[in-house]
Amino acid sequence: MRQMQQQIRVSDGHAFVWIDLTKEPFSSVAHSIAGEFEFRTVREPQHIVGAIEHCAPPFICVELAEESGGEAGPKSIDMLKRVSEACPDLPALIVVGHDSSMAALCAIRLRVWNVIIKPVSATELHRTIRAMVATFQPGGSREAWPAVAGKADERPGIVRTSSAISYVASHYMGRITINDVAAQCRLSPSQFCRTFKKEHHVSFGRYLLRYRMDRARERLSLADVLVGEVAFEVGFNDLSYFTRSFRREFGLCPTEFQAGAIRQQASPMPA
Repeated sequence: MRQMQQQIRVSDGHAFVWIDLTKEPFSSVAHSIAGEFEFRTVREPQHIVGAIEHCAPPFICVELAEESGGEAGPKSIDMLKRVSEACPDLPALIVVGHDSSMAALCAIRLRVWNVIIKPVSATELHRTIRAMVATFQPGGSREAWPAVAGKADERPGIVRTSSAISYVASHYMGRITINDVAAQCRLSPSQFCRTFKKEHHVSFGRYLLRYRMDRARERLSLADVLVGEVAFEVGFNDLSYFTRSFRREFGLCPTEFQAGAIRQQASPMPA
C-alpha cells in the first residue's frame, strides 16, 4: 500500500501533509475533508521527512492515536522526534483525543499553531484548515502567526520597530504599554501600531501575548514551579486570565501542560 495519497487539488499552493498515526486508516478525521483540500497522507514515521521534502508543505497536520492510559505510544514519539529534528519551525495543527500528555509534548517540540481535541465536526475541521491555508499558503496573509520571538529584528528591512522586540525580551515580566514601546522606537503610538504590524505581520498585542506564552511554556516544563508563580513571572497579575490565555494558545490548561511535560521528560525519547 502506498504511504502517501494525493488528494484533489483545490488551489495553486503547495499541498500540506497530514501525518495520520491512528491505529486504523478509516478512523482518521482527514476523511471528512478529502476532496476539499489538496494534502498528502503519511501513516508511517519513516516516510514523514521524505513527504515533507517532496511536498514542501506550508504546514502539517498531525493526528495522534489514542493510547491507553493517556501515554504517548512509540509511533507517536518516533514521529515527534523525526519532525522536530527535520522541520522544527513548520507550523503544525495537532488533532488528538483526550491525551494531554502528548499534546503537551507536541507543544514543547513543534511550532504548534492550533490543537483540536477529538471528537471534532467536519465543519470545525474544515474551518480550521481553511484558516491555515489562508495564513500559510504562499501569498497568504500570514497575519494569524506571530513573528518568532527574538528573531524578527534579524529579518532584512525591519528597522523601525526592532527596538520593541528587544524591549519585550527584557521587560515582558512587567507591565508594557503601547506608549512604552512606541517611545523606544521614536514613533507615536498610532504610528507604532501600524508600522509594527506592517513589519512583523502581527499586531503588537498579539506578539507580546505569544512571547509571554512561550516563556510560560518553557517555565512550566520544569517540575519545581507553581503555575501562579509562572503567571506572575511572565507579566500576568490575574491567574484566571493567564489560564484562559494559555488554553487558547496551546489547547490545554497550564497544569495539564506541566503534568504532561513532566511525564514525558521522565520517559526520554529513544536516541
